Amino acid sequence: MKKHNSFFVALVFLLGLGVMWACQPKEVTSAKVYIQQNDWDKAIEQLEAAVATTPENAEAQYLLGQGYGKKGRFADMNRAFDASLAAAPTFEAQIKFEREKYWVEYFNKGVNAFNEENIQAAIEAFETASIVNPDKPENYRNLAVGYLRTDDFAKAEENYMKALEVEPDHVETLVNFGIA
Repeated sequence: MKKHNSFFVALVFLLGLGVMWACQPKEVTSAKVYIQQNDWDKAIEQLEAAVATTPENAEAQYLLGQGYGKKGRFADMNRAFDASLAAAPTFEAQIKFEREKYWVEYFNKGVNAFNEENIQAAIEAFETASIVNPDKPENYRNLAVGYLRTDDFAKAEENYMKALEVEPDHVETLVNFGIA
């Protein structure tokens, strides 16, 4: 009897795997092959088709967001990641990692550009960092400084306000903005 139970458990497990595999849209399967080949353009194409028919597919949305990130399409990346998280928390850790990775990359580019006195490049990098993660007030504080250095006072004010929306009691921002 014990031998039959083990066989039955193994059979049910294998059937379950088959059902899980069958539930995955063919576009996601194709996209995974393209991802293994590092062909993100074709993977994105397949994943866009997958989410068009099954927008609640957390994996397809996550992989699509990952592809958009690879292509520097960060607003699209965030939309796909948010859709993945709305569908299920399955990829929450990976999404947090991807967002932080790109944010650090662009924030550091901005800092380096500031250090090299390349203010326009710094502004561009901090703008991108603020798209990747709009919840980081240091994006806006650095943008404000950049815009002050280019005499664009309206943009500086706008970014100080954004920094204060995220972190209303930050003393340095209040002082620099002239509110304190």
